[in-house]
Amino acid sequence: MSSSSDRNRPGRRVVNAFLSHSYGAPAVNLFFHELTSTAVTITFRVDRGKYSTSTTRLERIIRDSDAFVGVWPLPGEPGAAWDRDALADESRYFQLELDMAIRARKPGIVFSDRRYGNLLQPPADMMELRYDAQEVRLITSAPSWPGLQAKVEGFWRGFDAQLAARAVAAPPEEGRVGVLVGRYDDVDAASVAAETVLRLNCEPVLLPTHLNVPCLRELRRCDWVIADVTDPDIEAMTAFLHGQFVPVLRIRRVSGNAKPSAVENVVFGDLTVGYRKDVTSWQTEVELRDGLSERLDVIAQQPELIGDHAAAIAYFSSAAKRKESVFLSYSGEDANRGAEFAAELRRRFQEVFDYRHPQSLRVGEHWQDQLSHKLARSAVGVILFSRHYRESGYCMDEARHLYDGFLTGRAKLLSVKLDDTPPPDLLSGLQYARLSQGSSAKIIERFTRDLG
Repeated sequence: MSSSSDRNRPGRRVVNAFLSHSYGAPAVNLFFHELTSTAVTITFRVDRGKYSTSTTRLERIIRDSDAFVGVWPLPGEPGAAWDRDALADESRYFQLELDMAIRARKPGIVFSDRRYGNLLQPPADMMELRYDAQEVRLITSAPSWPGLQAKVEGFWRGFDAQLAARAVAAPPEEGRVGVLVGRYDDVDAASVAAETVLRLNCEPVLLPTHLNVPCLRELRRCDWVIADVTDPDIEAMTAFLHGQFVPVLRIRRVSGNAKPSAVENVVFGDLTVGYRKDVTSWQTEVELRDGLSERLDVIAQQPELIGDHAAAIAYFSSAAKRKESVFLSYSGEDANRGAEFAAELRRRFQEVFDYRHPQSLRVGEHWQDQLSHKLARSAVGVILFSRHYRESGYCMDEARHLYDGFLTGRAKLLSVKLDDTPPPDLLSGLQYARLSQGSSAKIIERFTRDLG
């Protein structure tokens, strides 16, 4: 295993990579991060927030990286057998990201669980190393470690030559957004798209709807493009942009049940996630404006840079946890029980609000406003009900907010009885877990499992 001083020594090769990986496999991610760290320092970018999949955003991140690094595990027991349909389902996001990396002509190295067989097929100019999942826990003691390490070091020794061998065009201009939008009698869709782009402090560029030298020249300068695939001519241009790896945000005016076009079936092949659903459908000007605003907000979010070994270890460990935000509600008199449940929740969730935790409330801001904000955005509520809870006006107010979220389907709710105090009418219809019948660890483990 490379030492900390080796990883941080001056002059060490630093590579800005796109990391294709599974959040739920921290042990595998750490194994291959350790393996790669023997040769280079890998930096990569990740999304901490819960954003819908944006192929435009993914394409921009891959385009702006130096290399593609894939770590493709399988969940569950390392010796379990998988049939081909299950493997295909498990690998669908890896397939999407590999498709992007191939079109972007990125040099790459991928580590795939050998049970995938030939299902994931990187091109010949990417290095694929298959591993035995049973060896991951052994790290440097794994029988395959020396061989894998030698191949990894060989790949990164030749990395600069791989970069030089690829034709590198002038980079696009950040914030310059092409607009390929058709004409409508009732809606000036091009102006709506341009105005939405301006709101993000970007520069919209209206492009002609056919390929010629001026259009190609402008496209080379665009960071990404909004394309209206309602128009068959523009949809054909979108196929060209897809092959050229120009990131595209597709919009389509729909009426009735729109079916995938022949162009989509050819361009997107057998990809089952990503592109086919990542299109903004609209009928009215308001729907177009709102839909574009929502998509552009996602594209504009800045991913977090993981730039050193310690940050990578912390990220891989944290990323395996669930991403739902949790609001833990309990009375101050039940603080000891609250601390128990908070600890169990933090083992399984990335974000847990506990008003007694020193980092939960920001200094200098009104605490009631912060509570209201946390309650409104929590996807999971945990109520520790007791006599003290029922007697607290603040606790009962939190319970009302959490119960409203449960009724509307916005949030999941776990209610736990700490004693035999009967609940008020508001909470009387809930099914309670009882602390007298199980520990906090068992209650949270069962609840997490039931979330799926």
